[in-house]
Amino acid sequence: MTEIEKILLTGATGRVGQKVVRDLVAKGVQVTVYVRNLAKSQEMFGTAPTVTHVEGDLSDLTPLQTALPGHSRLFLLTNDFGTMVTTKTRIAELAYAAGVRQIVDLSSRLVTLPWRTSAIGEAHRLAEENAYRLAIEHNAHFVSVRPSRFMSNQIFLDGPHIKAKQTIADHTPPDTPSEWVSPDDISDVITCILSDPIDKHASFAYPLIGDTVSGQARARLFSQVLGKPIHYNALSPKQHYDILAAHAPPALAFDLSSAVLDNPVTHVVPILLGRPNESMEQWLDRNKHFFTTS
Repeated sequence: MTEIEKILLTGATGRVGQKVVRDLVAKGVQVTVYVRNLAKSQEMFGTAPTVTHVEGDLSDLTPLQTALPGHSRLFLLTNDFGTMVTTKTRIAELAYAAGVRQIVDLSSRLVTLPWRTSAIGEAHRLAEENAYRLAIEHNAHFVSVRPSRFMSNQIFLDGPHIKAKQTIADHTPPDTPSEWVSPDDISDVITCILSDPIDKHASFAYPLIGDTVSGQARARLFSQVLGKPIHYNALSPKQHYDILAAHAPPALAFDLSSAVLDNPVTHVVPILLGRPNESMEQWLDRNKHFFTTS
């Protein structure tokens, strides 16, 4: 990375984005964070001269368009699956037109599922295709980072049940492994890509699977880390769907209650970062306070 490069980040105050921002700032990189809440951003990242705060919303990209000139790279993250395709496509259009040479997109492993069988996967897939096409047209690069299920999802999905009933629940059979990845591994890979020479990563798509753990194995790990017995409750897909649909849109509830991804651990983290993937046991040990406090 050259000293004159600047990086603009969307989703900068989320779990993945804020670590990317802090790690880039620690490297002395000039960053611009595009945020909805200016006060929250300034409290989170301070007023260091290497951080520029731009207040705006993804429903009106005018402030983003104004801020883009002078940036060579962009980190792209949006969580609204209903508008994801149009929003990411429009941001890519604006970014490449402004001279951005590399976009690093936080996508999902669900893009690998069969066509139109996953609402989350389909939104990410269409957004990837559109942005990749734009990158080719502008002789630029579009890198996709495709994580599996975040280990941090357990905080809000399993935390309440662990505290109240000492159980965890999912729709996968007790001994069927599922893919998981540490959010910190995701952030570190993104920071690495944004720091390396742009040509090194071309327009690759990086799948991130840090560990594969069954429901029973997760219960054993929780028991070991928390020092009390935690039991696994294998729900039927319908039971899981009904629970999720009470709080999430139907398409999202269907995805989360039906998808089973059980591919082997990937080697992106060891190759790019020179260290092992963070395991489920390591992540739980670092974050056990989320499951023990009220």
